[in-house]
Amino acid sequence: MAGLFDEVKPHAARYEYFQAGYVDQPDDFAGFDLDGSMPIASNVAVTGRLTLPSADVNGVDVDSRRIELGTRYYFELQQMTETDADFGLSLANVDVSGGGVDDSDTALLLSGQLRRNLYQPIGSTRYAVNEAYGGAQVAVDDIGSPAVRAGLLVDLNPKVSANAELMIDDGTHLRLGIRMDLAKPNAPRRAALLQKKPEPYTPATGALTREPAEKESRVKAFFRKLFNPASEAETLDTEVPPASTAAASDSLITYDASGAAKITP
Repeated sequence: MAGLFDEVKPHAARYEYFQAGYVDQPDDFAGFDLDGSMPIASNVAVTGRLTLPSADVNGVDVDSRRIELGTRYYFELQQMTETDADFGLSLANVDVSGGGVDDSDTALLLSGQLRRNLYQPIGSTRYAVNEAYGGAQVAVDDIGSPAVRAGLLVDLNPKVSANAELMIDDGTHLRLGIRMDLAKPNAPRRAALLQKKPEPYTPATGALTREPAEKESRVKAFFRKLFNPASEAETLDTEVPPASTAAASDSLITYDASGAAKITP
């Protein structure tokens, strides 16, 4: 078993997060849901979840509380790029109280799922479907029936995602949440929203690159040229000929009103 955790295996999905949201369960139970995961060793993370649904049953308020604590082991499948296998073991306790009922059950849960990174932008928006996942869960005790689940993660920005999950056992469970990525800023990441920025000017290549300029209307360009001809030199993206790059590093590059580049020793 020692060799299983000695070496960090590649993985594609995120396992360092905190999530808060809402659950809708069978028999009109609904309420808050908190979920989290934190790596503690190579490809191993501890997990925790707290669900607090309640319902009005025949005019009586019934409260439920479910606590899950466990661990998961994850790694990227060699046969399927950007796809992780994720296996979990957790202990769940469910308390139900109200209307003269006070019951508590505890069970061991075994789960397994596949997590696939998609990096699929949503139309022309800045959002992207980052991950899709699906799997199954079984309980060793009679705390619940075998269940299947599937879900999506949509990146709202590089650190925050929206999560939607559907689980089906004897009934239908819907979970909606907002997930915060807790990974350190310098940690390796694979996110659809992280784009490579243009290279700055370097004397070694003589290339001068800039962020794409906002398109200017013809009317606005006409009046700018009419009242401020010198501004043309500031808006041109220019490439210095390679032959002059040796001198460019120790010389001053200037532009005249027509936009032509000049090198002054």
